[in-house]
Amino acid sequence: MEAPASDLSRRHFVAASGAALLPWRLLADPADLILYNGRIHTVSPGDVIAEAIAIGGGRILKTGRTDAIRRLAGRRTQAIDLRGRSVLPGINDSHLHLMQWGQS
Repeated sequence: MEAPASDLSRRHFVAASGAALLPWRLLADPADLILYNGRIHTVSPGDVIAEAIAIGGGRILKTGRTDAIRRLAGRRTQAIDLRGRSVLPGINDSHLHLMQWGQS
Protein backbone atom coordinates (compact mmCIF):
# COMPACT_ATOMS: atom_id res chain seq x y z
CA MET A 1 0.00 0.00 0.00
CA GLU A 2 1.35 3.39 -0.97
CA ALA A 3 1.86 5.97 1.79
CA PRO A 4 -0.14 9.18 1.60
CA ALA A 5 1.78 12.14 0.14
CA SER A 6 1.72 14.06 3.44
CA ASP A 7 3.28 11.10 5.33
CA LEU A 8 6.00 10.70 2.71
CA SER A 9 6.84 14.41 2.86
CA ARG A 10 6.99 14.30 6.65
CA ARG A 11 9.44 11.36 6.57
CA HIS A 12 11.68 13.11 4.05
CA PHE A 13 11.61 16.30 6.12
CA VAL A 14 12.59 14.47 9.32
CA ALA A 15 15.40 12.59 7.55
CA ALA A 16 16.75 15.76 5.95
CA SER A 17 16.49 17.71 9.21
CA GLY A 18 18.46 15.07 11.08
CA ALA A 19 21.20 15.08 8.47
CA ALA A 20 21.40 18.87 8.58
CA LEU A 21 22.07 18.74 12.32
CA LEU A 22 25.04 16.41 11.98
CA PRO A 23 28.44 18.11 11.99
CA TRP A 24 29.89 18.63 8.51
CA ARG A 25 32.85 16.49 9.46
CA LEU A 26 30.66 13.39 9.78
CA LEU A 27 29.18 13.87 6.30
CA ALA A 28 32.44 14.39 4.38
CA ASP A 29 35.66 12.43 4.08
CA PRO A 30 38.49 13.78 6.23
CA ALA A 31 41.48 15.47 4.63
CA ASP A 32 44.39 13.33 3.46
CA LEU A 33 46.94 16.04 4.23
CA ILE A 34 46.88 19.17 6.37
CA LEU A 35 49.62 21.78 6.30
CA TYR A 36 49.27 24.20 9.20
CA ASN A 37 50.99 27.00 11.12
CA GLY A 38 52.41 28.53 7.96
CA ARG A 39 51.87 31.04 5.20
CA ILE A 40 49.71 29.56 2.42
CA HIS A 41 49.81 31.78 -0.67
CA THR A 42 46.39 31.19 -2.24
CA VAL A 43 46.85 33.43 -5.32
CA SER A 44 43.19 34.36 -4.94
CA PRO A 45 41.72 37.83 -5.50
CA GLY A 46 43.00 40.13 -2.79
CA ASP A 47 46.21 38.07 -2.43
CA VAL A 48 44.88 36.19 0.63
CA ILE A 49 47.47 34.38 2.74
CA ALA A 50 46.04 31.61 4.92
CA GLU A 51 47.58 29.84 7.93
CA ALA A 52 46.63 26.31 6.89
CA ILE A 53 45.39 24.16 4.01
CA ALA A 54 43.48 20.87 3.87
CA ILE A 55 43.96 18.56 0.88
CA GLY A 56 41.90 15.48 0.05
CA GLY A 57 41.44 13.35 -3.03
CA GLY A 58 44.09 15.35 -4.86
CA ARG A 59 42.18 18.63 -4.42
CA ILE A 60 42.33 21.60 -2.10
CA LEU A 61 39.41 21.21 0.31
CA LYS A 62 39.76 24.40 2.31
CA THR A 63 42.20 27.09 3.40
CA GLY A 64 41.96 29.23 6.50
CA ARG A 65 43.03 29.52 10.11
CA THR A 66 44.99 26.65 11.65
CA ASP A 67 42.36 25.78 14.29
CA ALA A 68 39.54 25.52 11.72
CA ILE A 69 41.56 23.46 9.24
CA ARG A 70 42.90 21.04 11.87
CA ARG A 71 39.27 20.08 12.63
CA LEU A 72 39.09 18.49 9.16
CA ALA A 73 41.60 15.79 10.14
CA GLY A 74 40.69 12.14 10.49
CA ARG A 75 42.59 9.22 11.96
CA ARG A 76 44.68 8.74 8.80
CA THR A 77 45.27 12.40 7.98
CA GLN A 78 48.92 13.38 7.71
CA ALA A 79 49.41 16.75 9.45
CA ILE A 80 52.57 18.78 8.93
CA ASP A 81 53.50 21.78 11.09
CA LEU A 82 55.10 24.27 8.72
CA ARG A 83 56.59 26.29 11.62
CA GLY A 84 56.02 29.55 9.76
CA ARG A 85 57.32 28.38 6.38
CA SER A 86 55.50 29.22 3.15
CA VAL A 87 53.54 27.13 0.66
CA LEU A 88 53.44 28.35 -2.94
CA PRO A 89 51.25 27.12 -5.80
CA GLY A 90 53.02 24.72 -8.16
CA ILE A 91 54.08 25.55 -11.68
CA ASN A 92 52.60 22.80 -13.84
CA ASP A 93 53.95 23.85 -17.22
CA SER A 94 56.39 21.44 -18.85
CA HIS A 95 58.04 24.35 -20.69
CA LEU A 96 58.37 27.69 -18.98
CA HIS A 97 60.59 30.73 -19.41
CA LEU A 98 60.69 31.50 -15.71
CA MET A 99 62.31 34.95 -15.94
CA GLN A 100 59.72 36.26 -18.46
CA TRP A 101 56.86 34.66 -16.52
CA GLY A 102 58.03 36.28 -13.30
CA GLN A 103 58.33 39.68 -14.96
CA SER A 104 54.82 39.44 -16.36
